[in-house]
Amino acid sequence: RDRRPCLGAGAVEMTGDMIVPSAVYLRGTSVTVGNVTGADSVSLIANAGAVNSAGTIEAGRNTFIPPTGGGSSNRLTAGDDIGINGSGDIDIAFMDATGDNPEGEEIGSNVGINLTTGNVFVGHGEAADDYLVNATSFRTGLNSIITGGNIEITTAGASDLGNSTAGGSITVDAQSIAFNTLDAGSTISLTANGTAAGADGIDGATVIAGSGINMDGTR
Repeated sequence: RDRRPCLGAGAVEMTGDMIVPSAVYLRGTSVTVGNVTGADSVSLIANAGAVNSAGTIEAGRNTFIPPTGGGSSNRLTAGDDIGINGSGDIDIAFMDATGDNPEGEEIGSNVGINLTTGNVFVGHGEAADDYLVNATSFRTGLNSIITGGNIEITTAGASDLGNSTAGGSITVDAQSIAFNTLDAGSTISLTANGTAAGADGIDGATVIAGSGINMDGTR
């Protein structure tokens, strides 16, 4: 595979524009970038710190970010998948796995956020197919999450989905669950497993489902 690597024993800081007709691969103790455009995949790897981007990360195929100290991103887009796997608090203003350039060996164009520890905030997130989160807590802005497939959120702490829409199902398993409107093409299943007063239960306004609705907020 043709890659354009940038490897650092220390931090990697590239705050201007990076435009590459193939893949982009940046690796350091921490990674800070401005605008990055890669016709193939974009990988931003932090071995001992955060991955931060104040600009736009645009990948023709996949965007892959494995931080060890969280980080913030202004705008993430990918023709196929967006994967964030690591630890630390994550703050993303906008993200979109468009499905414009899906890889043939995979099923769907998905967003996957998997943190061993760390809180996640996403101002607005979209995926052509599934949107999957496993973290300490999860919170969205009022525009929230829109997918062609399923939304699946699992957190040890609170989850707040704001106004979220899924072409498939919406499944949330969290200490407590809040939302304004949930709209799913198939089922909606919400389980709040918290046992402490003030950190338990389900608090929402409107639920629309193409199939069944299941809510369990007991403790």
